[in-house]
Amino acid sequence: MQLLLLIIDYLIDRICKFKCALHLRIVNRVKKSDLMVEIIECNPEILGGKPVIKGTRIPISLIFELISLDYSIGEIIEEYPNLNKEQILTVIKIGKDFQENLQDLNLKRYLEKELVQS
Repeated sequence: MQLLLLIIDYLIDRICKFKCALHLRIVNRVKKSDLMVEIIECNPEILGGKPVIKGTRIPISLIFELISLDYSIGEIIEEYPNLNKEQILTVIKIGKDFQENLQDLNLKRYLEKELVQS
């Protein structure tokens, strides 16, 4: 499960970096969920463009990492009081959507290809 969360974070990061680079062109070419647009932002001046929860400096990857460490939503909010339950649930929903889209993907082949290109 932790590997899947890392892959989801990686893909969100790639989408956001691509969005930052191409701005409006990405909106027309890549169909993104409304949830993603509402809650995630990428700004090169905030954490080097990593995807974060809008209005914060809290990376999406941190939420996935905490979930993989069995933190409850209450514990996450306790650690990061800037967040609310709806934001965390939305991040989880986005991760679930990505997971469903990844079911047919050969992850090993995809990651090998990506690492060779990097």
